[in-house]
Amino acid sequence: MENLSGKQFKEYQIDSAIAEGGMAAVYKAHQSHLERFVAVKVLPRQYALEHQFVERFRREAKVLAKLQHPHILPIYDYGIEGEYFYLVMPYIDGGTLEQLMAQRRLPLSAIARVLAQVGDALDYAHAQDVVHRDLKPSNILVDKRGNCLLSDFGLAKVDDERASKLTGSGLILGTADYMSPEQGLGQVVDHRSDIYSLGVILYELTTGQTPFRASTPTAVIIKTIQEPMVPPRQLNPDLPAGVEAVILKACAKKPEERFATVHEMVESLQTAINSAGVQEKPISDWGLQSGAGEDEITLSGLRKRLRPQADPVVVPPVVEKVEPRPQTYSPPSPPPAVPRSQTETLLTWGIAILALLVVVMVAVTIVWAINQPGDNNTVQPGVTPGGAVATPPGGGPPAEAFAICEDLNPGDACVFVSPQGHTIRGFCGQMPSGFACNPSEPLPAPP
Repeated sequence: MENLSGKQFKEYQIDSAIAEGGMAAVYKAHQSHLERFVAVKVLPRQYALEHQFVERFRREAKVLAKLQHPHILPIYDYGIEGEYFYLVMPYIDGGTLEQLMAQRRLPLSAIARVLAQVGDALDYAHAQDVVHRDLKPSNILVDKRGNCLLSDFGLAKVDDERASKLTGSGLILGTADYMSPEQGLGQVVDHRSDIYSLGVILYELTTGQTPFRASTPTAVIIKTIQEPMVPPRQLNPDLPAGVEAVILKACAKKPEERFATVHEMVESLQTAINSAGVQEKPISDWGLQSGAGEDEITLSGLRKRLRPQADPVVVPPVVEKVEPRPQTYSPPSPPPAVPRSQTETLLTWGIAILALLVVVMVAVTIVWAINQPGDNNTVQPGVTPGGAVATPPGGGPPAEAFAICEDLNPGDACVFVSPQGHTIRGFCGQMPSGFACNPSEPLPAPP
């Protein structure tokens, strides 16, 4: 992150860095005219000359200006200072839902509060024809009173022609762990993709982990598309069956099998929690010490009280295999086998052999996909994979190499078909003849 401490953007003086994302960095700043602290989101200088980054940054400002909701982080100002494009937003002296979740699994009453607030914000955005497309705990801020604020609409999809040209059909945007199957396939998404992401957040809130885990984002996306989800109650036997049903419906592979709206999902969750006899508690009962006034509640205080005092915080490492938490649950004994005829036995063996062949073919496909050039943990603008990109031989890339990278970011993985019919893989980057798909391996010799 670039050190901008002391730099002046109009009446905003940068104080210190707060966070850095794939496309921009966020700083705490002091607004002299109103004597208050604000958050300034700055597009790095290296992206200021890239048209697509600047357009996405400007569009985020317009989207936020359009969305006026108590649980959506608003925008105060937008401007350009020298080589820097910046947004000014409220400074939230707290943290994110991701940081809060790292302390301990929240009670169902607190989870219902989070889903109600974030869900209402999403439902409002969807009514304005805005799809977030990057919904995750780190994009949900929590203020001093425990209220949630949805932020980071940098990847939002707006139903207009300009946004369609900007995002590009088939371009994968988002975060692998929370990405819907159709988003992972690069298909056009609608509000039901956000419902899937909200379902994954609910899954993580109730089990302590996301449904699909792997060593690379590509492998996570493949699992999301192909593998069934581990039932939440297998990881948390105390979870009410009705809450599990809400999660499984929200995270259905097919969009048409999910809830029609976020509002419907939130109502179903509240009904399931009420049916289980869980009473909604005020924020003062989320594990805070008695006697603390509501005005004294801070996110840091909430974390200290949620965290067991005798044990240090340990964040488990991400592993390839999904391992259930220790539990006393024992699966029922299988029913006794029914004698089969010789014909049925031969048919069974034939089906088993065919299924084995299919599994082997799928495994080979997955291994091949995992060993392709990797991407980072968040597939979004501004992320550049490590390592140098090979320079193509000969007299420069074909027109297809320029077209495929038109709506991609520097360093994004790309695939195009040459005029000779060869499939070329590489990474988008600046070449002598312009911004194009730079092959990662030697081009096939011309016929």
